[in-house]
Amino acid sequence: MPLSFNTGKMAMALGLLTLSASCVTQSKFDALHHQKQSLETENNACAEALQISDEKNKNLEANIDELKNSKYDLENKLKDETASHDKLKKNYESLDNLYNNLVYNSGKLNENLSAKQKYLENMQSDFEETRAKNEQLASELEKREQRLLELERIIASQQKQAEDLKAKVDNALIDFEINDINVKIENGQVYVILPDKLLFKSGSIDVDTSGANAIKQVAQAIKQQDNFEVIVEGHTDNVPISKFSKYMRDNWDLSTARANSVIRILKDAGVDETIIHSTGRGESKPVAENDSPENKRLNRRIEIILKPKMTEFYNILGTDNTSTL
Repeated sequence: MPLSFNTGKMAMALGLLTLSASCVTQSKFDALHHQKQSLETENNACAEALQISDEKNKNLEANIDELKNSKYDLENKLKDETASHDKLKKNYESLDNLYNNLVYNSGKLNENLSAKQKYLENMQSDFEETRAKNEQLASELEKREQRLLELERIIASQQKQAEDLKAKVDNALIDFEINDINVKIENGQVYVILPDKLLFKSGSIDVDTSGANAIKQVAQAIKQQDNFEVIVEGHTDNVPISKFSKYMRDNWDLSTARANSVIRILKDAGVDETIIHSTGRGESKPVAENDSPENKRLNRRIEIILKPKMTEFYNILGTDNTSTL
């Protein structure tokens, strides 16, 4: 309720009280006084309500100012967004025009594009096929490299074993003072070369005692080497045999018989007979020209060849011994 209205009511009430003070009864005066107090209470309540209303109005005005500022900011942002939209619209229209022009002129280009697309697809197919082949080749190459590394490891291991075995044979023959005894490594194989003067009398196939002892010493050195094969080769010079028979017709027979005699001594000395092989070479593999007694003496020999077993090689290369890397 407005404050001026309440004040008027109070003034009227006071006037009535003043005019009628001299002529009213006590009960009426009390009633008027009570009415006055009620009006004052109501006036105070209205004043408080007015104060609260003023505070609310101030808050509302502050909110209105804040909303106006926010509205101003939004209007500015809308203006910026509108400008940006207009710019994008112009750009879009330009691109749309450009696209329409391109479409308009693209008839021939589409034909060329179709042909090139087909060519590209063929190229892609060829590329995928080539890549698959390359991946397969790379995989095979990696496997082969692994096999080569493994083969190199085996070769190095066998070379070390051959060197150790040569040292054992050298040590076993150290007491035999014959210069023509030769122990060497060639192509990964250990060659024990024994001259015939240590082993046989001229034309004989029976091993002498000193020769048998030398062979037994070799047997002691090699009989535990289960990773080597033993090949005994007999060799002669080019002088024909002097005692011809149906069992001994030429130097081939003589060299073979001598190799077999050595094999028997090796077997009896403990070398596994399943790893021993013999062959007669006759005069086919001389180490010197048969043009002097000295050279002929060098050609008459027994070679005990200690050859590494190739099982590991074959396992790596495959079951076919002729496989290649």
